[in-house]
Amino acid sequence: MANTTGKKFGGRKKGTPNKTTKEIRNAFQLIIDKNLNNIDKWLNEIAETNPKKAIILNISNMYYQN
Repeated sequence: MANTTGKKFGGRKKGTPNKTTKEIRNAFQLIIDKNLNNIDKWLNEIAETNPKKAIILNISNMYYQN
């Protein structure tokens, strides 16, 4: 029988975090934590030849910080 009430049944409750998204964020965080010492070195190497790209990478990395 079809749901004709217009109300949602089943699924996640509003505000429940998506498990897959959380796992992906944790995986990225682990990669960053393991390479924290190298990231600064890599950005400096990029900045030597392409300062604009280094700035863009720094700005885009801000979105992933907690």
